[in-house]
Amino acid sequence: MSNASTSSLAIVVYRCEIAGQLTESIDIRVRHFSMSGSEEVEEFLQSEPTQTYLNDRGETVAWPLVRLLAVEPCGTPGDGDEIIGFIAELPEIAAWVRGDV
Repeated sequence: MSNASTSSLAIVVYRCEIAGQLTESIDIRVRHFSMSGSEEVEEFLQSEPTQTYLNDRGETVAWPLVRLLAVEPCGTPGDGDEIIGFIAELPEIAAWVRGDV
């Protein structure tokens, strides 16, 4: 994969809370950024407001940021190239869901 670009892909973890209570759901997103440094991406993520909305029962659903897992340069991938990935142990993922982070 060519790394000539100054953009990045990041793997970001969010936890689901409904009416202020933790759920067992996490959302692992691959996000694109025009910046290349992990510090810049982290600052951007920390400055974003938490995504919230009302569910069908009128409860507030929130997806607070848990962790930035990885940031990699975003070039032009070839067929079958791994773009970005992460390895996590089950206890670590369970801690994200429990809010122990």
